[in-house]
Amino acid sequence: MRTLANPSLGSGMDRGKLVRLEPLREVVEIIGQGFLDRPENRRLRRRLASGTLSAGGFYRQILVAAHRLAFLAEVDARGLRPPGPWLLVGGATPDLAGCRLSSDALVHALGRLHDPGPCRNDRETRASADAVIRRQKGRDLSPGRGENHAPGDRIGFDVWAGGYESLLDREPHVDVRTWRFTLSRAGESSVRVSSPSRQAGGCYYTPMELIDAVLDSALRPVLGAAGRGPEPEAAILGLRVCDPACGTGRFLLAAARRMADRLARVRAARSGPRADAYRAALGAIIGRCIYGLDVDAGAVELCRMLLWLEGAGGGAGISDLKRLAKHVVVGNALLGGNGLLPDGAKGRSRAPRPAR
Repeated sequence: MRTLANPSLGSGMDRGKLVRLEPLREVVEIIGQGFLDRPENRRLRRRLASGTLSAGGFYRQILVAAHRLAFLAEVDARGLRPPGPWLLVGGATPDLAGCRLSSDALVHALGRLHDPGPCRNDRETRASADAVIRRQKGRDLSPGRGENHAPGDRIGFDVWAGGYESLLDREPHVDVRTWRFTLSRAGESSVRVSSPSRQAGGCYYTPMELIDAVLDSALRPVLGAAGRGPEPEAAILGLRVCDPACGTGRFLLAAARRMADRLARVRAARSGPRADAYRAALGAIIGRCIYGLDVDAGAVELCRMLLWLEGAGGGAGISDLKRLAKHVVVGNALLGGNGLLPDGAKGRSRAPRPAR
């Protein structure tokens, strides 16, 4: 299905493992090391030294902290108003609560997000990161009104989300004698071995080719029927798409785009073409029609953030986008899905504890 003027997210998601992983790995290592470098983070150090918190559990929480920073950089680059804490998954980083991140780590991580090139010096890095921090303090911009402050070579949030699966294949190491945090590839043999982080979260993602095939067979006929009815706009907005293992949102994002394409065509046939028709339709679809859940809290938060960025770019209202906090949740579809699944699903689900 051809998409109307859809220039935003998706390049990194669709490229999958062709994304630039080394800068992403560096950002994660910088943030992880930044927490370990602060001796006042005594509780965190104690839990790691005693084995109460495993290197894998620490890594999964660092991934969440890293993608939150990447999201802040993306919001800044687009000149958007930060959405507020309702977008975050509560309890995703319990061992980082109250911990301090070294200022050098924050500066260098933001610098790498904004310019992943190898020739950046410390002075330029600090200037770029300080500018991001200044702009976010007290920012009061509506979606779409800001300027793009970031260099053209920055790591976009779509690239970050596209690399999340591959980052889970890295194996974390914490040396409690020197407090060094490093990442290596999982498995050193010729046979690929899944990392403990991937195994603990059950994180295995669907390739885009299969997503397109499923949408062709499942969504296209339903959209076609809705578009041919007496009230096509209401019929399309009345559809609901639920992914019971949504991960970072590849399937949901692809479904939302197809639905927005059809909705924009219906509106154009009724009221004439508009330059922002697709964007406005996408914001409406994300706010009303998209549902998902997953056992991986970090992936759920990434999914919310990707959908929020798409919806905010379309000018969706705050009330519509706030529904993401209830429409995309942490839960186990096999145990009932926190009430998100259709009636008839048995059992109850609860948010999983972070990997230890």
